[in-house]
Amino acid sequence: MSREDATAPSPAATDHAGGDTFTLGASEAVAFHRVLGSDETWTVVAGGPLELHLIHADGSYELRVLSIERDRAGMSTTTIEAGSLRAARLVPGGRRAMFRRAAAPGHRIGEREVPEATEILRRHPLHRAIILDLTPG
Repeated sequence: MSREDATAPSPAATDHAGGDTFTLGASEAVAFHRVLGSDETWTVVAGGPLELHLIHADGSYELRVLSIERDRAGMSTTTIEAGSLRAARLVPGGRRAMFRRAAAPGHRIGEREVPEATEILRRHPLHRAIILDLTPG
């Protein structure tokens, strides 16, 4: 995954929005992580489609597919509740996607967690296959 543009908020600037734009290749993935203090909006701006895998605070699993073909504005957007685990990869056969993640209010360093697979599996054993696919270690 490469970062094309970054405008992360300063640690004190949590009352403003912050966001990053990334490019994800076919063999890359965004590992399961959670943002604690902010909802986060993901928008595909080119390429794709992108699979967004979510494990919500109640333990339920959800797959959302984001694609620029999903709406006529040329983007597909979804918002994820603070505290939900999220991971992403291209759909099988996809080559590349550019996407933007934005949080409002912007989150501080330390409000983003990247738990190890063993911790996620302990809490969510029903989702073992996807957790092992999208969590390093």
